[in-house]
Amino acid sequence: MLNNFHTPGDRLLHAGRASLAYAQTAMINRTKFLREAPVEFYRQLYANLESFINRAARLKLSPLVRLNVASDLDFLSVARDFPRITFYDYSKVFSRANSDSLPENYQITFSRSEKTANEKLTSILSKGRNVAVVFDVEYNP
Repeated sequence: MLNNFHTPGDRLLHAGRASLAYAQTAMINRTKFLREAPVEFYRQLYANLESFINRAARLKLSPLVRLNVASDLDFLSVARDFPRITFYDYSKVFSRANSDSLPENYQITFSRSEKTANEKLTSILSKGRNVAVVFDVEYNP
């Protein structure tokens, strides 16, 4: 049985549901799946996205997907292959956040670090994109 709770002294790497042990185990398993069987991983991902599009249509909703939660992988090709889904992402990869060739259905927020030069932020912000600034504070759920 997995421990789905953290004690107040734990230093958490994630917040919300991603901080639960079962969610972290699932993320690790998906990462292993991608590394060990990438063709099958993408086959399953594409099938899941198609199913999600159909479900959203039945419910008269617009599908919205965030593929990176605890990773910073380049899923731009997936976004290009699914123009009916809006993808959103947070990334520390400046070249991705600053790219002039992002798909219209891909929204990115650049995650600023303490080492990010102000010129990089200006470039991203001038394109109408968002920047997230993270502060190192004690997490107190």
